[in-house]
Amino acid sequence: MKKFLLILGLAFITFQYNYANNIEFTPSKNQKIEGTFSGDISKKQSVHLIFANNKTSKTYEVIPFYMDEMDKIVQLENINFKKSPGIVSYHLSKNTLTLILSEKEKKTSQFYHIIDYNLENLTKTSKKIEKKDEDFTIRQPKCTYIVNTQKTYLNIQRIDNSNTINQHQVTPTNSEKFKEIFKNNSPDVVNTNEFVKNGSINNLQSYLENNKLRFIKLNNKTNTVNSISINLEDYSYKFNDFENNDLIDNKDSNSFIHDQKLFSILVSKKDALLKINDLDKGKELLKKSLLNEIKSIDKSKIENIIKKASKGKNKPTITINKSINNKMVVNVDYVDARVYNYHFNWWFHHWMWQQQQWHTQQMMNMMQNQININTQNFQRMKSFSSFGPNVFDYGDSMYTSSIKKSITFVLDSGLKINKNASTKTKFKEIDRDKYLNPLKENTKLRHITASFQKDSFRYIYYSKTLKKFYIKTSKFRE
Repeated sequence: MKKFLLILGLAFITFQYNYANNIEFTPSKNQKIEGTFSGDISKKQSVHLIFANNKTSKTYEVIPFYMDEMDKIVQLENINFKKSPGIVSYHLSKNTLTLILSEKEKKTSQFYHIIDYNLENLTKTSKKIEKKDEDFTIRQPKCTYIVNTQKTYLNIQRIDNSNTINQHQVTPTNSEKFKEIFKNNSPDVVNTNEFVKNGSINNLQSYLENNKLRFIKLNNKTNTVNSISINLEDYSYKFNDFENNDLIDNKDSNSFIHDQKLFSILVSKKDALLKINDLDKGKELLKKSLLNEIKSIDKSKIENIIKKASKGKNKPTITINKSINNKMVVNVDYVDARVYNYHFNWWFHHWMWQQQQWHTQQMMNMMQNQININTQNFQRMKSFSSFGPNVFDYGDSMYTSSIKKSITFVLDSGLKINKNASTKTKFKEIDRDKYLNPLKENTKLRHITASFQKDSFRYIYYSKTLKKFYIKTSKFRE
C-alpha cells in the first residue's frame, strides 16, 4: 500500500512539475514531424505548435501548447487537416485563445481555419472561411485583421474568434489616389507592438495604432509620401500627401509612423533632413537639418550616416521607440537594401527558417563531401559574370550592421530635443541570435523555435537523444 501511494505521489509531483515549468511530448511512431512554431502574446503568454504528418491516417496534425504569464503550460486538443497547414495568426481575448491556420484544399481553393480554445474548460470550436491570394494579416494581441486589396477598394475582416467576424468594405471616392498607393505593391505590415531597430524599407508600409489603419506609399521619383488613414470604428477614411522636396540633390528617403505623426528622413551626399508631419491634419510640425541644426549629436556620426546612407546600395531608416518616460527615442540609421528584410512577423520568418532547417542540413551534409574538390572552382566563380546580384559583393554586411553606429536622440511631446533624457525604452531591442544560436549549434537538438517575452524567451525543441519534445523558459542575460 505504501509503495502504491509513493508511486501515486511521484506521478502527481511529475505532472505538477511539467505543468508549471516545462512539458515533454513524445511523438508516436506514425507521426512524422514537419516542424514547430512559437509565438508570444503581449510579451506575457505564448503559444507553441508541433506540426506532424500522420502516416497512418494520412492527415496532418497540429499539436498545440499554451503557456501563461506564470510559465504554466497546458497541452490543447489536436487540430487535423487533409493538406499541410500554415500558421497565419494567433491572439488571446479574455479566456479564449484563437489560432488562425491556412490550408490549400485544391489548386484554386484556400481557406482559413479559425480555431478557438476555451482556456478554462479546454474545449475547442472552429470555423472555416475563404482565403484569397491578395490577403495580408495584421496581428493584434486581442484580435486579427485580414485585409484584402482590390483595384478600387479594401476589404477588412476583424476576427475576434470563430463566432465573431466583422467584415467591412472601404471604397474611396478618389479611386486614382487609391490606385496610386496600392498598385503593384504588397505592404510591409509594421508591428507597432514591438520595436525593430531599422523598420521597413518597403515603398508601401502599413501601421495600426490608436484604432487607425494607415498606409503610406513612398514615391522617390516625385519625392512624395501618399497616405490613407482608415478609422476602424466607423471605417471612414482620409487621404493626405506630403512633399519631401526640401533637400537639394535628395538621394533617398524613408518614413515611419508613430503617435499619429509621419517621421521622414531625407539624405543627400551633403546633409540629412528630419521632417515630422501630422498625419491627420497634413500639417508640417518639424523640419531640421541633422548636420546643421541638431547640435547634441557628434558631427562625425552624422557625417558617417550621411556618407553611408546616400550610397546607392544602402537605404536610410528612421524608427521611433517610446522611452520609459513616455518620450520619443528617434533612431536614424541605414541598411544594405540588397540583403535587408524587415520581418514584421518575425515569428513567422523564424518558423519558415525552422521548416527549412532539416532540408538544409541534409543538403549541407552532401555539400560537405564536395568542399575540398570544389574549392578551386568556387574561387574562380568570383571572376565570372552572371545575371542578378553577386553574393560576393555583400561581404559581411548582414553581420557588420549590428556593430555600426546609428544616431539616437530624444524628442519630448513638443518635438524639442531633450539632451539629458533617458534613452532607455519600453520596447527592448532583443538580439535574438544571441539566444538562438547556441540552440541551433547543438547538433543533438532539432525543430527549435522560440518566442520572446518581456524578460525571457521560451523555446520548444526536439531532443534526438531522448526522442522527446520539450518547452522551456530561460531568462535574458545582461
